[in-house]
Amino acid sequence: MATLKVLSSGSHGNCYLLQCANETLILELGIKWGDILKGLDYNLGCVCGCLCSHLHSDHSRSIQNALSFGLSVYSCEEVASIYLGVETLNLKAKTRIGKGFIVQPIKLFHNVECYGFLIQHEEFGKMVFATDTNSVPYKFKDVQHWLLESNYDNDILIDNACNDVYSRSASENHLEINDTIEVLKRNYSSELQNVVLIHLSSGNSNEKNFKERVQQELGFDRVWVANNGMEIELNKSEF
Repeated sequence: MATLKVLSSGSHGNCYLLQCANETLILELGIKWGDILKGLDYNLGCVCGCLCSHLHSDHSRSIQNALSFGLSVYSCEEVASIYLGVETLNLKAKTRIGKGFIVQPIKLFHNVECYGFLIQHEEFGKMVFATDTNSVPYKFKDVQHWLLESNYDNDILIDNACNDVYSRSASENHLEINDTIEVLKRNYSSELQNVVLIHLSSGNSNEKNFKERVQQELGFDRVWVANNGMEIELNKSEF
């Protein structure tokens, strides 16, 4: 059984575990190394690799620790230029990580070089992971699982600005809820199994509202908001 385990999601730090059979792929290394070890039940032997989307510390904080423990870390050129030992993923190629994970990087649009990832595994099918981007202008075929940023709501952002609390970074470098919905609608497939909304802003989002809006717009119930400690079963199909 394949499982997604959320260790942390948001500007304070990001880390997710994709657990399949006897191997685990770590998505993002943006929290304390001790917390990652705890999330793995202190079993580094199961880790086949780590993916890091970009250089910002809430995604890359523990890269050096992972490398020091002999783990393979994959990312973009900018991250690889800072951390000796990180392997650069080719945007035009697929990379096998471990025995079962196949990863295709996706160019995203942030204020630094940033990758999303199309991840395939025979146990759960296809997953798109995309965060810290102002758009995802692509069409993917038959995706079963989405881990997609839903950082802020323009209306909340404007209300906050009226109270002298404005986040320019959110509006320019992250995905707004209406854009999240547009991406999901454009890529909707009968194969869809799970939508996980990630990296919500603590001050510019509304967890309950975001979840309900996505469910209503897609006509699809299995929508989750990533919260620490959450575990979600990842099936390839309904049966």
